[in-house]
Amino acid sequence: ATAAVAARTLVRCIVPQTDAALQEIWAAAENIPSLQGTIVAEILRTRDYRWTPLVSKFATGQLNRVSATVAHQEVNTPTTEQDFAYSRLLRDVLQFLHHNDRTFAQVAREKVADVTVPDLQDELLHIVIDTGTISLARDCIAARIDRGAVTKALLGMIHQLPDSDWTIRLSELHAAEGAEKSLRSATLMAAVRCATDSQLNTIIDDIGQFDSSARAQLFRQLIAMEHPRCPELFKESLEGNESEFGMALRHLPIGASP
Repeated sequence: ATAAVAARTLVRCIVPQTDAALQEIWAAAENIPSLQGTIVAEILRTRDYRWTPLVSKFATGQLNRVSATVAHQEVNTPTTEQDFAYSRLLRDVLQFLHHNDRTFAQVAREKVADVTVPDLQDELLHIVIDTGTISLARDCIAARIDRGAVTKALLGMIHQLPDSDWTIRLSELHAAEGAEKSLRSATLMAAVRCATDSQLNTIIDDIGQFDSSARAQLFRQLIAMEHPRCPELFKESLEGNESEFGMALRHLPIGASP
């Protein structure tokens, strides 16, 4: 505890030769990841960019550890409270480096396919996409979709880089029994974003199988797209139950339907 307080104080110190002292402590703490974590957490808290190289070293080491760990696990998620804490810290570290260290992009490209913990890979993918390595990003996104490891961040990237090869799998994930409720509608919208005209017609044909939230969101999306099947859907909804009628009535003024 005393070492942690001293380390946090040293991070904030601005007197000459602080850099040499902190580098010495960092090296001495090579086998004390908790102390290095304390130093990094303080750097993030103070947003002190003097220490960006230390943050980059920490991230690279942790990514190597995560890569080695998940290579021997069937389920790529933290399994202990300590693992969870380090995963959360590493996520924050990657966000810091994304915006403050362009040289870290090469590490992100090298590790993005190996680090399959969803939250961490999301951050690496943001870096990879922003540096223009789109083919690598697409490969990683495709693998995540195939595994069903969908997150809100990943769905945002799918909207940014749509691919019709992902439509069917995304539709399946939306309909899956174990799908996370908060992501159901967003997953369907990602499928719509990726869909060809033929695939979109198939989704519309299945609209009766969607829950009310997904139906409403699909309805709004089709109206925004001025899809030619909107009048058909308006008619069906106006002839449906009270909930469906109300949904159609709310959207009718912007639907431009005879």
